[in-house]
Amino acid sequence: MRSSAGSTVLAYKGLDGIPLWVLFAVAIAAFVVFGVVQARKRK
Repeated sequence: MRSSAGSTVLAYKGLDGIPLWVLFAVAIAAFVVFGVVQARKRK
């Protein structure tokens, strides 16, 4: 139980030394790029 809680805390703090906000920024950027590509495909 304690080890799983530890990995949850690690996931929140950052995976492999990567800050969580960086992961969020990458995810948001990928989402925006995907949306632009989809919009261009419709036109």
